[in-house]
Amino acid sequence: MNSLLKGINTLQINTTQISNTFCRGYAKLTPFQKLIKDEEKKLSVYKNVISVGLFKEYHKDLFESVDQELLKGSHQLPKTGYVIKTSFESREKATEFFKQAKDFTKKLSDQLKEKKKIEIEKEKKIEKETDIEEENKDEPKIEETKKKNKPLLNAFESRFSVNILLKTLEPVYKVTKEYIESLPRSNIDTSNAIIVDKVEEIENGVKLLLNGKSVDQITLDDGIVLGFDVEWAALEKYTTKSKKDPKVALVTLTNGSDTVLFRVCHTGLDENSELGKLLKSDIITKTGFGSGKDANKIAKDFGFTMDGVFDLKYSPKIRSAFQNRGIEYVVAGFFEVNIKRMSSLVLSGWATSQELKPNQIHSSALYTIYSLKTYFILPSLKVDTTFIDKKDPSLFLRKVF
Repeated sequence: MNSLLKGINTLQINTTQISNTFCRGYAKLTPFQKLIKDEEKKLSVYKNVISVGLFKEYHKDLFESVDQELLKGSHQLPKTGYVIKTSFESREKATEFFKQAKDFTKKLSDQLKEKKKIEIEKEKKIEKETDIEEENKDEPKIEETKKKNKPLLNAFESRFSVNILLKTLEPVYKVTKEYIESLPRSNIDTSNAIIVDKVEEIENGVKLLLNGKSVDQITLDDGIVLGFDVEWAALEKYTTKSKKDPKVALVTLTNGSDTVLFRVCHTGLDENSELGKLLKSDIITKTGFGSGKDANKIAKDFGFTMDGVFDLKYSPKIRSAFQNRGIEYVVAGFFEVNIKRMSSLVLSGWATSQELKPNQIHSSALYTIYSLKTYFILPSLKVDTTFIDKKDPSLFLRKVF
């Protein structure tokens, strides 16, 4: 973990949620949404599509510059303006074309910038010579309008783009619902999971996760990483006809050996409590699938910002390897076990005044345990992430996996 990342805000922006909020109240799709949906539908029949933003006069040069073997079996989609999209017969060919197209556009951009620089210098020299001639003339003449610099290079010519359309990319792990259902259920024993439903028990629950230490005693050298997940009663708003969204009811954390379920629907969640400090700590990594969205939910419900969040859904390797990045799909791909929840469990009463049911405890514990296991196998996972933008603002990664 890099101490230079201290203090980075880790909340993920759920762009889909923002879009839905912005457009709510409309019975139909907006024209822009319909355009995107229609475009995605057209592209869905193609696989491994690379999109290159490049002016038409350079299209031929691009395709001549790459290894011609890559183009065998490829298919060019209808052009839209200066964007060309090409479908490749395999993921590997698409990835290699992506790299070579990147190299081509970078070299071309550098050449055009250098050309522009030379032309600007030439124009300045001409202007200077013209000014000297005017000063040496005996009789003053009405100053002629100077010739404006001729357009040199279009401002966009040096801003070429090469992208892979991830939705069209053949996944490394081809996980389907049918495949998940064919797998055995996980045999991990979660019977030792601890339930914390009293305020006075929170401190001990946190210390159990931190190997006997309090949050204030933890340093970067401890290298603490915890599996993280939250639950709330999704149906409560509709069953009670409440206008308020239900609050987070359960925060589950694990260090791999010990798993603790904090029932914050009973204890509350104060940012100054040991649990609040743990969630806010930037030197204790909390990792899970959709943990950015969960962190946003905690901020909304309890008024403080989490830090140290690693959202596995946005890890470049997982984005590259899976089309569906839900935890049950990734776990099926990596560990060949089925941890999928029944819909009745997903929508169950997490905020109930009664004790949690065994299947609720088991499932919550499994989600955090497998999140942690996924985090630790990512460094050794050999997946090409060349086409994933590691500067994507939606990412918060202490280490880029």
